[in-house]
Amino acid sequence: MRFDVADGWRGVTEAAPVPLTAEWREHVVEFIVREPFANGARLRFDLPDGGSGEFHLTDPHLRRTDGP
Repeated sequence: MRFDVADGWRGVTEAAPVPLTAEWREHVVEFIVREPFANGARLRFDLPDGGSGEFHLTDPHLRRTDGP
């Protein structure tokens, strides 16, 4: 699966690969947004073609930090 962040429908981060496994795992994806969001933040997930099973997502959030 791939994950990225968009401003409306405009991607603002590179897609980050996230492995899907049978065991529950926590994933943290860090990125820098260089411009303010104009149309609202969207979290986008791209699942593989032909995949089957369940995908559970809990507590997705964006956190602002002081970056470089």
